[in-house]
Amino acid sequence: MKRIYRYLFGMRKLALTFRAGKQGLKGFTDADGVSQEHRHAISGYAYILDGGAVSWVSKKQELVTLSTMEAEYVAAMHIAKEGIWLR
Repeated sequence: MKRIYRYLFGMRKLALTFRAGKQGLKGFTDADGVSQEHRHAISGYAYILDGGAVSWVSKKQELVTLSTMEAEYVAAMHIAKEGIWLR
């Protein structure tokens, strides 16, 4: 319980901030290719709504890809699915 209170106390000044102007929803993604020893690429994406992050993830891909381009396609597929859900 003390750990939870310490965490909440330390995070009390942090918040999502949104800008006054309407910028809409923007998505960014990247993948590191197959340079990992386990042959799974690490990919991630983030969605920004009016200057504040609303959805983000970074994780090891479930598929073993054979090239960096294929890893980028897998990352693009994941961000597209999230974008459809957010819309």
